[in-house]
Amino acid sequence: MGLPTDNTFLHRYPYQLSGGQRRRVALIRVLLKRSRLLLLDEPFAGIDDAQRYSMMALLSRWQRQYRGALLLISHDVTSVRNLATNILVLEQGQQQAYGPMTSLLAQNDVPLLKQWQAPDIAPIAMPVATRAAPVLELDRLLLALPCSGNPLPPLSLQLYAGEMVALHGVSDVGKSTLAKTVIGLLAPRQGMLYLAGEPLATAVRQRQRYQQQAVALVPQDPARTLNPFRRVGAQLQQALRRYGTHQKHSVEHLLAVVVLPAAYARRFPAQLSGGELQRVALARALAAKPAILICDEVTSALDALTARKILVFYNDFPMNITWHCC
Repeated sequence: MGLPTDNTFLHRYPYQLSGGQRRRVALIRVLLKRSRLLLLDEPFAGIDDAQRYSMMALLSRWQRQYRGALLLISHDVTSVRNLATNILVLEQGQQQAYGPMTSLLAQNDVPLLKQWQAPDIAPIAMPVATRAAPVLELDRLLLALPCSGNPLPPLSLQLYAGEMVALHGVSDVGKSTLAKTVIGLLAPRQGMLYLAGEPLATAVRQRQRYQQQAVALVPQDPARTLNPFRRVGAQLQQALRRYGTHQKHSVEHLLAVVVLPAAYARRFPAQLSGGELQRVALARALAAKPAILICDEVTSALDALTARKILVFYNDFPMNITWHCC
């Protein structure tokens, strides 16, 4: 599975692993049962390309060796093409089509399949960056947590209003750790952070109220950061009131921006899918009207069509910077 085998890694707890590593460990546990039926729910979300193909090759060998049956729930066209023999298409809770993978993908009479394979990929119009002064600056920032792979070197970056920066790399290189460091959940080993030219405390509790509002994070695993005992609407309303933005925006508006019905405000997190939880977490982050938005795999559990809609949300919610951790 491409995971380390040294004692340092084997003695880690799950929270000390990256999202991609946790998914691979979960797959190993399931494969060790040698079951005849394997159910996989978005197993490749948050996995880089090299590891995704390695996992698909392993699943193919498992099928041949144990003659097992595989039920794959996925938004990823590549994994479906490589693993599936048949496809069941669902839309709005209804079955739209079912049949051999090759023949269904070749047909044009299933609109959802057609859009899924070739979503609208017209370039998104981005605001023009303002180069007057950086809104966020990283000065030789070195992450504190060790990584089993090649760790990130000390980073020096300047982000300007209107910019979108993508951080791309293999699993466990430290992308999520960097996001948590900028938001103030983890202290760096060395280096400084600056917000609009002012020093930014490394601990979120030591930051001023306006500084906490200026930087928002959409986490990789939103289910762990949403209160399971409170309805979605109550959590979004709390975020709006905390930052005094409830006068301009409502819970219904936030849900509409992330392509969710207003009725979802009455649901609890356990009643939402993984992709819906991601969108609720994004809506909660937008409630603060932040100057800097850190998105850690914000579209990993979304289908291509919904992800496209999410990526143009800034037309309704203008901000200065989007930092997108890929």
